[in-house]
Formats: sequence, C-alpha cells, structure tokens
Amino acid sequence: MKFSTSIIQRHQNFFINLEHWTQIHEKLRAAIERLILLCDDEFTTVLHNKLLFINRRWKEIVESVQQFKHDDSVKKKRDEFYVGRAKLLDTLDRIDREIHDHLPCTIKTLREQENRLYDAQAELDMFNQTIQMLSKLSQTIARESGEANASTELNSLLKICFDKLHHIQEYLPIILKRNKILLGYLQKFDDDLQKCQQWFNEAKQLISQYSIQIPVKRIEDFLEQHRNFFADMSYYQSLLESKAKLITTMKKSNENLVPLNFAPVDEQYKQLVDTFEQISHQVSYWEKEFTLHSQLWKDFHQRLKHLEEWIDQAQNIVKEKHDDYAYLIQKHKNFFQIIDDEILHGFIKSGRELLHIRDQIEQKDIQYLMDTLESKWNTIICYAPIRLLRLQYERIENIIIKELKQAEDELNDELQQLEKQYDATLILRRHNEHFQLNNFQLNIETHMKNLYSFANDIRLKEMDNTKHYENEQIDQRTTKLNDYWTRMQTKIDNVRKKLQTIPKKWQEFEEKFHLVETWMTTIERSMNDTLNMDVSFDQYKLIVNKFKSDVQQVDTISYHVKNLSTLLDELIEERATDDPTRHRQRLDGLLGRYRQLLNSIDEASQRCTVIIPSKMIHENSIQLNISLTNISNAPMNFRDLSDVRTAVQGQIRVCDVLENFSHQVNELVTRGNELIKQSMVPKYVQQDIQNIQKLYNEKVQSAQDSLGRFKRLLELWERFDANKRRYQQQTERLNNELTQLKSNQNSIVSFQHEIDNCKYLRTSYADLKLILDENAQYLQTISLNNLLPYENLQKLKIDYDNMIEELTEKLRIIDGILQDLIYDNDKWTHFNNELKRLETLFREIGSMFDAKMFGERALEEKQQILERIRTELGEHLHSLSILHSDGTNLESLRSRPKDLQNVLNRLTQLRILAETTSGKVNQEEEQVVECRTHVQTSQRYIQQLQPWIDQAENYLTKRLDQIGALNLTEAKQLYDKHKDFLEERRRMLSIYNNLLTEEHNINDQYELKSLIKSLSTRWLEIVRKSDELTPRYDKQYSSWLLFESELNSFRDQILDELEKRVHAIVSIDINKLFDLTRINTLLNELRVLDENIHNHTSNYNRFHKQLTDLRQYTSTEGQRILHEEQMSIETRWHQINRFTADKHVLNKVKQIKNELLLTSVIACLSKLVRTLCNYLTPYLPDIIKRTCTLLTHPSSINDQRLRTMWSHIALHVPHRLLFPILYDVIDKNEFQLNDLESLMTLLKQSLSIATLDDLSNNYSLLKQLFLKLFTLRTIHTKKMQPNKMNIYEDYIFDCFSELVMRLSEETFRPLFYTIYEWAIYNEPPSEYTLTFYRLTFILSKKLKGLFTLFAGHIIQHSSNILNQLNSSKTDEISNEFKINFRKKYVEENKIELINGILGTISNLCLFDSVGFINDERFQLLMMPIVDQLENFTSNDDYSQWIQQNVSPCIVNLTSATKEEPLWRQIHYQILLKTRSNLSKVRLATLNVLQELSRKLGMNYQSLLPEAIPFMAELMEDPNDEVEKTCHRIIIDMESTLGESLQDYFNN
Repeated sequence: MKFSTSIIQRHQNFFINLEHWTQIHEKLRAAIERLILLCDDEFTTVLHNKLLFINRRWKEIVESVQQFKHDDSVKKKRDEFYVGRAKLLDTLDRIDREIHDHLPCTIKTLREQENRLYDAQAELDMFNQTIQMLSKLSQTIARESGEANASTELNSLLKICFDKLHHIQEYLPIILKRNKILLGYLQKFDDDLQKCQQWFNEAKQLISQYSIQIPVKRIEDFLEQHRNFFADMSYYQSLLESKAKLITTMKKSNENLVPLNFAPVDEQYKQLVDTFEQISHQVSYWEKEFTLHSQLWKDFHQRLKHLEEWIDQAQNIVKEKHDDYAYLIQKHKNFFQIIDDEILHGFIKSGRELLHIRDQIEQKDIQYLMDTLESKWNTIICYAPIRLLRLQYERIENIIIKELKQAEDELNDELQQLEKQYDATLILRRHNEHFQLNNFQLNIETHMKNLYSFANDIRLKEMDNTKHYENEQIDQRTTKLNDYWTRMQTKIDNVRKKLQTIPKKWQEFEEKFHLVETWMTTIERSMNDTLNMDVSFDQYKLIVNKFKSDVQQVDTISYHVKNLSTLLDELIEERATDDPTRHRQRLDGLLGRYRQLLNSIDEASQRCTVIIPSKMIHENSIQLNISLTNISNAPMNFRDLSDVRTAVQGQIRVCDVLENFSHQVNELVTRGNELIKQSMVPKYVQQDIQNIQKLYNEKVQSAQDSLGRFKRLLELWERFDANKRRYQQQTERLNNELTQLKSNQNSIVSFQHEIDNCKYLRTSYADLKLILDENAQYLQTISLNNLLPYENLQKLKIDYDNMIEELTEKLRIIDGILQDLIYDNDKWTHFNNELKRLETLFREIGSMFDAKMFGERALEEKQQILERIRTELGEHLHSLSILHSDGTNLESLRSRPKDLQNVLNRLTQLRILAETTSGKVNQEEEQVVECRTHVQTSQRYIQQLQPWIDQAENYLTKRLDQIGALNLTEAKQLYDKHKDFLEERRRMLSIYNNLLTEEHNINDQYELKSLIKSLSTRWLEIVRKSDELTPRYDKQYSSWLLFESELNSFRDQILDELEKRVHAIVSIDINKLFDLTRINTLLNELRVLDENIHNHTSNYNRFHKQLTDLRQYTSTEGQRILHEEQMSIETRWHQINRFTADKHVLNKVKQIKNELLLTSVIACLSKLVRTLCNYLTPYLPDIIKRTCTLLTHPSSINDQRLRTMWSHIALHVPHRLLFPILYDVIDKNEFQLNDLESLMTLLKQSLSIATLDDLSNNYSLLKQLFLKLFTLRTIHTKKMQPNKMNIYEDYIFDCFSELVMRLSEETFRPLFYTIYEWAIYNEPPSEYTLTFYRLTFILSKKLKGLFTLFAGHIIQHSSNILNQLNSSKTDEISNEFKINFRKKYVEENKIELINGILGTISNLCLFDSVGFINDERFQLLMMPIVDQLENFTSNDDYSQWIQQNVSPCIVNLTSATKEEPLWRQIHYQILLKTRSNLSKVRLATLNVLQELSRKLGMNYQSLLPEAIPFMAELMEDPNDEVEKTCHRIIIDMESTLGESLQDYFNN
C-alpha cells in the first residue's frame, strides 16, 4: 500500500510539469515544420517521419496522463463512495438495533428510546440526501470508469442502504406511535397505581387501629368509620380491573411489533392485586366482626325492650276488672291469642350469643336479666289461659241464669192465660215465637255445653294447683244450673203439648204423604226412560243425570216416610180419628210401594253406571277406526333419489302419527277390559275393543315394515348415487387430462412427461372399475330384496352399463396414444434441441439492437461491435442451413405432431430473423454517419437557447415570488416589462422549434436527448408561467387604474361634503332648542342627510369592493398603505353613519317635542279616571287600548301614574261594564301582543275583587273571552317562535288561574270540560291542544291535589298524544286525534306539547293523595311516558330535556302507586331502555334509574335484583361516559340502600 502510494505521489509530482513539456512539444513541432519548409525533399521526408513519430508518442503520453488522472479521480470518488456508504450503513444499523431492541415496558425506558428515535427520525432526511448524493456519485463513477458492471455493483450496494433506510422509515413511525400510545397507558397506569397505593396505605393504617375489646359505642364508631372509608372499595376494584384491561390492551397493541418485556408492569399489577386481596380479606373480616358485635348488642337491647313492653301489657290485662265480660274476653283474646314465643326465645338467644363475646362482669348482669324476664314470662303464660277460661265461664253462667229466669216467667204467664181460657192459637203463636223461632232450646243447650267445656278446662288447667276449693265451687254452680235447665225443659214440653192442636199434625201428615207419592211417580218415570238404549250418548247422559238428580232426594223422602209413621202413631194415641184401620192400610200401601221402588232404583243405578262408559267406548272406537283408516303408507312411485328421501320422511311422519294414537288406543282398551268385567255390559264393547286393537296393530306393523324397506332402499341408492357421482367426477377430471394430453400430443416441450401422464391416466381409469363393481353389488342387493319397482331398477342398470362401456372405450384410446408417444419420442429430441439453440442465438443477436445497446457508446466503438456481430452471424447462418436439411426427416414420424408445422414455421422465421439482423447491422452503420451531423447541429442550437432559458427562469421566479405592486406606477412598469419579455420569447421560439426538429433525427444519443428534453420541459414551463402572468399583470394594471379614479371621487368629493354637513348639525346645541320651527328645520336637515348617506352607500360599497379586489394585486407594503387608506375612509364613513344611525340627535329632538305632550296626556287621563270613572264608559275601550300602548312605551314603562290609573280602572269600574269592554277589545283583536301583559294585569286585578254573583253573571262572557285568548298561538304561530309565544300565554294562564281559584267545583267543572272539548274535538288546530296542556300544567301546579277531581278525562287522550308524537315509534298509530302542526316550528311545538303533558301528569302524581293513579291509569300512562326516553334523540339538548321533563314524570308516576307489581312493570320497562343502540339514551336511562332509586329509598331494595344484569352490562359499555356514569350511580344506590351491591354482581 505504501509502495503504490509513493508511485502515485511521484506520478503526480511528475505530471505537474506537463504544461511545461507541452510548450516544449509545441515549440519542437513548430521548429520541425519550419525546417521542413527550408530543407530539401530527402530531409523533409525524414523530418516529417520524425515529426509524425514524436506527435504519435506525445499523443500516447498525453492520453496515458489523462487516463492516469481519470483513474485517480475515479478511485478517489470510489473511496469516497465506500466511506460514505459504510458510515451510513453503520448509522442505519444502530437505528435498526435501537428499533428492534427488546426493552422493558417502563416509562423511563420508553421515553429514552423515544428521544433516541426522534433524534434518528430527524436525521432521516439527511440520510435520504446522503443516499441521493451517493447515487449520483455512483453514476459518475460508472460513467467515468467505463466498466460495464460498475453501475450494477454500486447500485446493489446502495440498494442495501436504501432498503434498510426504507425499512427504518416504514417501521420508525410505527414504533414511535406504539411508544406514544404505551407511554399514555403507562402514565395512566402509574397515576392510578399511586392513587391505589395511597389508598392501600391509609387502609392498612386504619385496620391496624381496630380492636374488639372496647365498649360497644366505640365498636359502632369503628364500624361507621370502616364503612365510610371502604365505601370506595368497589371503585378501586374496578380501577384494578381497568388496569388489567389496560395491560391487556398494551399487550395487544404490541402483538405485531417488536416484543417488549411486560414483566415490570405485570409484577406491579400482581403486587397491587395481592395487596388489594389482602386488604379485602381484612376488610371483610373486620366488617363481619364489627357488624356481628354491633348487631348482637342492638338486637339484644331491641328484644329486651320488646319483651319488657309485652310483659307490662300482659300484667295489666290480667289484672283488669270490668262489668262487661265480653270486653274483657275480647281484649284478653286479642292480646293472648297469638303469643309470639320468638319474643322470649330471640331475647334468650341474643343474650347467649352476647355472653360469648363480652367480659365476665357484663355476663353476670346479662344472665340475671335473662333469668328474671324468663320467670315473669312463664308466670304470665301459665296464668293467662286460666284467667280467660274463668272469664268465659262467668259470662256463660250469667247468660244462662238470665235467659232461664225470663223463660220461667213466660211459661207461668202462658199457663195463667190458659187457665183463664184465652185463645190457644194466640198463646201457641206467642209460645212458638219465644221458644222456637228464637231457637231458645238450642241456644241454652249450646250455652250449657260451653259451660261444661269451660268448667272441665278450668279443672284440667288447675289440676296441679292447690286451689281445690275454687274447683269444687265451680262444680256446684255448674250442677245447680244443669238441674235448673232440666226442670225448665220439662215444663216447656208440657206447655207445648198442651198448646199444640191435632189438625196441625193431620195437615203435616197429608203434606208429607202427598210429597212422597209425587216423588215415587217421578222416579218411576225416570227409570223407564233409562231403559231406552236407542238414543244417542249425549241424550242418554241427560236422561241419566235427571234420574240421578231425582234419586238424590231419597234421603229426604226416607225421612218423610219415617215421620209419617210417627205422626200417625201419635195421632192414634191421641185418638184423633174414628177410623184408624183405614189410615193404617193407606200408610202400609205407601210403605210397600216405597220399599219395592228402592230395589228398582238400585238396579237402574247399576245399569246406568255400565251403559254410559259402554256408549262412550263405542263412539271413541268409531272415531279411532275412521282416523286409523285414513292413515296410509307413503307411495312407492320414485323418479330419483329425492323421491326416496321424501318417501322416508313421509313414512316417518306416518309412524309418528300412529305412535301418537297409541296412548288413545291403550287407554280405550284398558277402559274396555275393565268394563267387560262388570255385569250388564253390552256385547258390542268387546267387539269394538278387538276391532280397534287389530286395526291399530296392522297399521303399525305395515308402517314399520314400509319404513324399514324405504330406509334400506335409501341407503343403497345413496351409496349407488355417491359412487356414480364420484365416478363421474373422476371421469370428468380424467377426460380433461386426456383431452389435454391429446392437444399436447407429440409436443416438442417434453415427450417423456406426456408418456408418464398417459401411463398415470391408464392406471386412474383402471381404478374406476372398483367403483363400478361396488355399484353392481348394490344393484344386486336391491334386485334380490325387491326394494324397487322394475322400471326404476332397469334405469339404474342402464346407468351402470353406460359407465362400463365408457370406461372400456377410454382404456382403449389411452393404450393407442401411449404406443405412438413412445415411438415418436426419440426423433423429436435431437431436432428440438438444435432448433432451440439456434433460436436463442438469433434472438440474442436481435435483442442487442432492440435493447438500444449502442445509445450511450461512441460512434467508433459502435463500428467495432457491428463488425464482430457480422462475423458471428455468418457462423449461425451456416448452422441454420444444416438444421433446415434435417427438418425434412420429421415427415417420417408415425403420428404427425400437431406442432410440426409450427416448428417448420419457426425454422423459416429463424432464417428471416437472420436476414433481418444483417439488415439491422447495415442500417446501424448508416445511422452512425447521419447521427454525427445532427448532433453537431443540435449542440449549436442548445448553445443559443440555454442561456436565454436560464435568464427567463430567473425573471419568472422573481416575478412569481413578487406579490402585486406598490402603486399604479409600479403596476405600469411591471406591465411594460412583461410585454418586452413576451417579445423575446417570440424571437426564441424559432430556435426552440428547430431544436425539437433535430431531436427527432437523433438516435441513441440519450444524454443529448435528455438535455434537449430537459430544455423542452423548461421552455414549456416558461411559456406556462409567462402566460399565467400575462392576464395577472393586465388585471393588476386595470384594477389600479379603476381604484385610483374611484378613490379620488369618493374621498375628495363625497366624504368631504358629508362631513361638512354633519359638523354643521353637531355644532347646534339641542338642549337650547325651544322653537318648534327650528326643531322641524333641524329634523328635515337630519332626514335629508340620512337620505344622502343612504344614496351614497352604493358608492361606498363599490369603493370597498374595488379595494377588496385590489388586495390580491398589491404587494405587502402596498397592502399596508391600502389598509391605512381604507381604515381612514372607513373611520370617516362610520363616524358619519353612527351620527345618523344612533338617531341620538333625532331622538333627542323628538323626545323634547313629545315629552311635554306625553306628560300632559298622562296627567289629564289619570285625573279623568280618578274623578269621572263611572262616566267614562263610552270612552273606556279607547282609554284601555291607548293606555296599553303607553304602558309598553319605553318612555313611560316605569310611570307610576299610569300604573295607579290602571289599577284604579280595575278596582272601580263595575264588572258588568269592564268585562264586555275587554271582551270586545280581545274579540276584535284590537291590541298588540305587547299589550297583552297590561290587559291581563287589568283583568286579573278586576277578578281578584269579583264576588260569586259577579262571576256567575259574567260566566259566559268570561268563558268566551278566555277561549278567544287561547287561540292567540294559532293566530301568531307563523311569525313567532313557540318559546316566545309561551311568555304571552303565561300572562293569560296567570289571569285564568285567578278566575279558577275564585270558582267553586260545580262552576269550574263544566268550564274545564268546555275548554277540553274546544281543544280536542271537531278537528281543531293542533295549537289548541298545545295551549290546553300548557294550561293544565299551570292549573295542576295551582290546584295541586284538587285538580285530580277534573283530570280523569285527559288521561286517555294524553297517552295517545305521547304515543303519536314519539319519533321512535315508526308504526302507524291508530288515533282519532291527529296532531299536525304547521310546517314552521313543527319540532318546537311537539316538544312544548309533550312538556305540557308530562308536566301535568307529573303534578297529578306528585299531589295525588286520593288514589287518582289506579292500576288502569298506571297501565295506560306507563309505556307512553317511558318510551319518551327514545324520543327527540337527535336534539342537541336531549339530555337536559330528559332530566327536566321526562325523568320527574317517571319518578312521580312510580311513587304515586304503592303496589310493588306496578313498580316492577315500569322498572323493567325502564331497564329495557338501557339496551338501546344510542349511548345518549342509555345515559339518560341511567340518570332516571338514579332518581327513581333516590325517590323510592329503601323500597327500591325489592327492585334491585332485576336491575343488576342490566347494570352489569352497562359497566362494560363501549361508551366511556356510560360506563363511568354506571359506576357513579351504583355508588349512589349503595349510599341510598345502605349496603354494598358487589355481592349482587358477584352472584
């Protein structure tokens, strides 16, 4: 290396003197030439030869020196290239390693990598420039070195750098984006990590303070502190879950990128989770312990209080004394009827539980308290039943003694009357009324039984007691009462016997005798009807039922028969007849007939119980027989496999149908067999059973046999069909291969490949025989089992035979093709190879000319290449002639190949190609000579055109960068300069056209053509830019001219004149104007000035437009000058306009003029109204209208005199005069909307002092007046927005409310219904309905609960309107009340109407204290109101609308009813809205649920399980706001309900 360096250095030192030797050579050449001129011919020849030798040697030396310098330059550039590439490659490798480095996923690491990558990204543009510089350097090296592969080698080296740079440019933004996303995630993770860690530390510190061995009050404080602190635990749990999702998201976002080490993040998360689980375990433990201790103590004290209260009440009741035994007994029963042992047991249990956790001192006190109260309880429980029994005994004893004394007195009185011979009938009636009608005996017997029962109970209860004396006393009292009652019974019987008469007994005897006789006749007729077997089953059932109903009376008849005998015996004993034998015989005949009839009844009943089921079985068997007969097997008419499948499915359905009948058949047979065992069964029952069994079994067997045959046939046919399809598919594939084989037969490409394919085809076709053999077996099975009709079987056999024939034919064809291919293969090989070789050689020679390989070479080099090509071409032509002679041998092939003629044609084409190539060589030589001439001409044109293009580009670049002109002079200069440039361009156009002409005649000189093309592109760009500038300079110059003329006209003439006139007016002192003439003159001058300004506005606008248009043709400095000029003119113009626009002077003058008039009018009018109020009736309409105008006038809006006068009219003008006047003003529409507030104030004040008589007398007038006022919205709906119209309506509603508050219910009800009909019926404008519901909203707030008396009619209609105006309900709603607002403000009117309805319903529910919202109204309103959650979702203020209108209505509707099923209905419907596709609907529904839970409070506990699944879905909602709101609402619900909801979600 050092040696080569020293040689190079010596060469460079030597070549420094080259110029010196060049001068010496020139001097030597000049000297020799002079000698030649002076010497003779001999010396001249010698000198000439020496000169030629010196010149040749000098030329060689100069060329060697130039070659050395050239090589040295190329080497330096090559070294520079390799050094730059190595440095670039090292930097790119470093960046690539940085990108693909596996880093830990931490904020610090990623930020450091991000900083390094941003630095690398900033260097990428420099790398691109470096690669471009190296690329240009490589092109220079390749061009200067002259090496053919130098450019390829250097470009391949650059390609490595470029690929790596492209890879980095592609991957670097992805890594940066990944890092940015991960840094955001990690930052969020770290922030939440710190929050969690801080909470964990506080939690651990709090838990460390816990202890159980403290007073109970302290435990409750700990429990409250514990719950308050750990109420956020679910939030931190969800925070940890979100961190897990965040880690998963980070890992997913890095799946397809360079892997990161997520171990630090996972470890941090695991530590968080472990700490949280540890804290959760401790929280659960301490909460359980605190809750247990606190709950046990509270439970003990609560049960203690309950037990002590019960004992005190029991002792008071036991000790109470009262004369009314019923009151004492009832009070005793009410208290002791249900003794809740849980009161004591719960107390004992809670005390024992408390004993285990408290200290010994507290244990003793608790145990003593438990023993004391248990002893008191047991004492009361033991004594209470005895006390009740004694009270009941004494009450019954009192009643019996009292009633027996009354009865004894009555009997003594009756006996005295009998002794006095009074009417016995009256006495008997009196006796019966006292002793029979009042159930005296039964009552006394009942009392005595109760008395004995109570006495025995007392005895049993006090069995172990020592109070034997009290028990003996109760026994004596009971025995004494019983003896007394026995004596009274005997006495009552004796008196009754004496009072009863014989005719009454005879009457009873005859009535019972006739009743028994009639019944026996009826029953005999019914038994005869049951013997008729020819009637239908239903008729027979009616007969039997009638018979049974008659038989059911037998017990009554039997009782009557026994009484007949007894009555007759008593009558005979009392000797009531002189012929007892006749009565005995008559009764004996009746009794004999009765006994015989009883036996017949038994036989008939037995017969009916058999006949009815027999008839039922017979009818059922007939119906089953018909149904089974109608069932038939599937037909065997098959066209193809689908018919067989259909038949199998049909037969399966037949079997299923028969299976369904099995239960009916079995049940029928079972009932029939059981019935046959009985006697008197008809013979047709057994026949029916046998027939139906036989028919059903035959049907089932036939169906199963057919199903088996069909399934077997389907299986075989499917296999046959599958084999057929497989055969056809393989045959089709093999046929395609065979066709392709035929088309490529004997192809020169590869005969051996075709032979192999042919053998493979032969084998494949032979393998198909196995499929056909398998099909033959299937056909044989079908034929042997007779599974198919003959026609179908023959069809399958024909298919099989066709496949066999086709397979045999294909095998024969393949064998012939294979033999021909083997025979012809060898002859093709030699000829094909030689032909391909020559084709390749000739195409290579031809491609040298087609590829324009001479374009970049010198002309001499081109000549040498052409001579070498000509020599090679002669050798190839000789080989071609030999090959042509061999082509005739191909005619002897056995099978002429299809492409034989193509090959011969290729041979001919090859000869033509050789001739064409030879012609190309000649043509190229001619082009070399011609090219030299065109190149020289083109270079001359370029030398002329290129300098001008450079100058033109500089000019255009400068002009395009310069924006506009400074003023008119500069615009004129730019315009003239550009005209001169266009003239120069026109002169250079001829040179440019000549150059383009020469370019078409130049071939292969790509560098020169590239230069010409570059000049052409630059020329066209110059033409484009100059043409673009031409209209711009024209427009710029004309705009400046127009602007200058407009500016001078407007600024110097118009503005100056207007300013002078304004100054003249301003100089006048307006406050000193008291002359009306001067005031009017000044007003006229102001008016004229205003008109002049208005007329000159067009001139100002035109000037302003010219100024705006000129800005685009103005330079930066020019724009500043224009802006200053514009601001000056605009300031002057706006000052003039402000002078006229604010109307200050004009208003001041008018104010001075009108103030005195207005003051005088107000004073006069006020005086008139105060003094002559009753005499102003004809003028009141005008006074009212004008005063309304004055009240709304800005100058008098706060005038107290007008307000006082207005109140005076309202309070002192009689209602009979004022109301009609107001009606006329309103009816004729003689007022403005701004006057409405004043009119309603007047009417309201008047109504406030009206009496009931005044209102009654003017009722119709007031009704019409307000109905007219209610139509204002319809009149003004086109020109006023609904929200502004609401302001004016509120004045009306306020006044109407004053009227309503002074009306009674009877008066207001028809008025309200009239307004309802006016707004709803006869197809009124929809604005009427809107006004009505806004009115109901106001009234519901004013009347509160009273409004429910009148609101029943509007519920159905409001429900329909809510459904109709719900945009989420796309179905057509049938509604007789159609709401069709006018096109303008449709949406606003709908919202106002719905707000009115919702507000009304909300107030009705809120103030409902009488059960107005019942089940029916609740069901009617529920869905229309809840569905409003999906209404107006496209509005921007949807959420606010839901919160202010829909949510209160839903909450008040729910709270208005106390029935939990209704709560569940509306709650579920609300929950369904949380599954809406719109996130804003889900969000609004969550807010409604929050308000509902707050309203219901602890009652929401029963609805909570239903809401949990929906809340769980919303906790994972894709919308972040919905998810956060759900978590917030869950926390709010936990606060409301006082418990955690986490267990619900876990379950």
